[in-house]
Amino acid sequence: MTEEEQVAAEAKLDEQKENIPAPEDNITKANAAAMRMEEAVAAMKTQNDRTEALRVQDTLGGKADATGEKQKETPEEYADKVMRNDL
Repeated sequence: MTEEEQVAAEAKLDEQKENIPAPEDNITKANAAAMRMEEAVAAMKTQNDRTEALRVQDTLGGKADATGEKQKETPEEYADKVMRNDL
């Protein structure tokens, strides 16, 4: 191997080493991502607690949404139910 080829090979190796991220960089990135996730979880927990408190307040205050309004039964419908023995 000539001296020029050796210099070129060393330059190529140095270039490849620069492209590989250092392990510390990956650890730092992972720690930052974990911190962001913890903050997001805390924010979601706060929001869930608020939502739960509002639902409890609505339920106790009588403002809760029902599954549907109960319709009054007409006399004809009542008679049909009695005839079908569907009471």
